[in-house]
Amino acid sequence: MNNNENSTPWSWQHPPLPPSLSLLGSSETRHSNIWYRRFWGVETLTAADIVSTPGQADLILSCKISVPIGDNYRSLDIHAVKWAVKALRFDHPSIASQYAWPDSSTQTSGPLRPGDGRLAYQVPNGQLDIDEWLSQVVIDRRPTLQACNSQLDQAIDLVRRELGKAFPEPRMNTFQLHFIPSPSVSQPHAIVLLMGHTVFDAIATFQVTSLLLSKIAQIVDVKSDMAMHFAWGEEVKRLAKPFPDRGIVSWSSEKIDEDLFMVKRFQEAGGFLKVSFWMPSTILWHLVYAQTAHSLPIPDSDATPSTTGLLTRTVSSTALSHLMKKLRGRQCSMFCVLLATSTITALRINPPKPGLEDITTPFCSPFNLRGKYLSENQNEQSKWQIISALAFAVLFAQDQGRFVHVDLSDKRRLMDDVFTLARELGGQLEDQRHYMPRASFWVDELIHTSLSGGSNPAPPVAIPFVTSLGVMDTNLSATYPIPNQSGAGGAIRISSPLFGVRIPYSPYGMSPVGVHAYTWEGVLHISFSYPEAYMGTVQELQARGRRECGESVLDFIEEFMSILNIIIDGDDKSGD
Repeated sequence: MNNNENSTPWSWQHPPLPPSLSLLGSSETRHSNIWYRRFWGVETLTAADIVSTPGQADLILSCKISVPIGDNYRSLDIHAVKWAVKALRFDHPSIASQYAWPDSSTQTSGPLRPGDGRLAYQVPNGQLDIDEWLSQVVIDRRPTLQACNSQLDQAIDLVRRELGKAFPEPRMNTFQLHFIPSPSVSQPHAIVLLMGHTVFDAIATFQVTSLLLSKIAQIVDVKSDMAMHFAWGEEVKRLAKPFPDRGIVSWSSEKIDEDLFMVKRFQEAGGFLKVSFWMPSTILWHLVYAQTAHSLPIPDSDATPSTTGLLTRTVSSTALSHLMKKLRGRQCSMFCVLLATSTITALRINPPKPGLEDITTPFCSPFNLRGKYLSENQNEQSKWQIISALAFAVLFAQDQGRFVHVDLSDKRRLMDDVFTLARELGGQLEDQRHYMPRASFWVDELIHTSLSGGSNPAPPVAIPFVTSLGVMDTNLSATYPIPNQSGAGGAIRISSPLFGVRIPYSPYGMSPVGVHAYTWEGVLHISFSYPEAYMGTVQELQARGRRECGESVLDFIEEFMSILNIIIDGDDKSGD
C-alpha cells in the first residue's frame, strides 16, 4: 500500500511490524501480519495520552433501533449484531486498529512520545481470530437491562456511565459496541458505541454508526446469509488512509512560506507557553492559554477521577428555524455563535474581578477537513473512510472586558455582544480556511511543536470546549431499508441518538465541560459532558442550587441555554 503514487510518511506500511514494537495490551504480537503507520494530527495527541489518561476524549454514541416483526425478519440478537460488526470490519478494517509501542515506553506512568508508536492493524488468521476479536468488542448487556428492571433508558444511561469512567489502564481496542436487547417485542433495542479518538473523530463516529446500522438492516432479512464467507486479508486494501494521503493538495516534502502561518499563530497564543509531556491533552481542545484567559471555577480541583457526567438540551425545529434566520441576518455561523455564547456565559456566571477585565482567550478549535479538502466526494457513503480528518483553527476571543456589564438584564445588549464576538471569531475562521487545503503540510508540525518539550505545566485554567458538528442527517439516517430478498421490504428505524465525549479526568488537562451541538431530524441537540468528580454529580448539582459565584455546571448550562433562547426570541431589527 505504501508503494502507490500518493505515498506519504503517514501511509500504511506492509508487514512485518518492526520487532521493537508490540501491540498494546496484547499477550502476543504476530509481527508478520501487522500493517502499521505513523500517527498524524489529532491521532498524535490522543495516542500520547493513552497511558497517563486512558480513553481521554474517546467518543460515546448511543441510539435505539426498532426492527420489524414477522416471519420475513430475523430477530435482532447478539449473534446478528456480531455478524454486522464482522461485516463492518471487512468493509472498514480500520475500526479494528490497535496501538503498537516499544515495550519500555508503555511501562511509564506519563504520556508516551508519539514518534515512538504506530497505529497498527493485525490481519486475522481465520475465524478463530475474528471470534476472539468479536468477544472483546461486542458486549451483551442483557444483564444490565435485567438489573435495571427492563427499563431501556435506564440501562442506556448506566452503560454510558460505565463507559465514561476513568480507565485503570489503556484499552486494547479502539472500537467497542454494547448491545442492549429489547425489553419486549413492542420496544426497541439499543446500542452504545465507544470509539477511540485516535481513530474516530465526532463525524466518523456518526458515520461508523450509520455503516453498522446498514449491516444490521442487511442481516435482519431472514434470507440473508449469516454463514457468508469473508476472505480475510483482502480487507487491507480498504484500510482508511490518513488525510495527507488523500487531500486535494498532494503532499510533498517541499513546503512554502504560508505553511508556517498556522504554526506561528499557534505559538502566539499565550506567548507559546510550552506544555510539558505530562499534560499533552491540554492543547487537544484549546491551546496553551494566555495567563489572562478567563475560566470556570472548579468545585473540587483535588478530586480523584470518577466518571463522565452528561446533560442534554434540545432546541425544537421551530425554534431552530428562528435561530438560523437570526444567524443568517447577522452573518454568523452556528459554531461561532455557540463559542461566543459559551465565552459570554462564563463572564456572566463568574465575572472577573475589577481590574482584571483585560481578557483574551485562545481556542484551538477542530476543523473538519471532509468535503472541500478531500480528493473524494464525501456525499457518497461508498467513499467514506472511517478515520479522523481534523485540522485546527486558532481563534482568539479578544478584549472580553467589553462584555462585562453590571446590569445583566439588558437582553438586547446581550444579543449584540454575542453576535459581535461571533462575527469576530467568524472572520478569523474564514481567513484561516485559506490554509486548510495544505493541512497535510502544517498540522503535524503544529502538534509536534506543541509537544516538543518544556517543563512548565499549563496554567490552572479550565475553559469550556465548544464545537458544532452540523447537520448529521447525511451521516446518520432515521431509517435503513431492509434488503428485499424475502419480499418483505421494510426498514429498521433509529431514534434518540445521543453523542458525548469521555472526560472523567482533571478539567485542567481537558475541559470542565465539553459542549457538542448537532442537528438531527430538524432538532438541535446540545450535549454537555463534564468530569463528575471535579464538577459534581447531577444529584449534587441539583442539591447545591445556584450559587452567587456560579460554580455549578448547571449554572453554566442554564445561562448558556438562556442566552440562546434570548437570541431565538429576541426582536432583532438591526440585522447588522
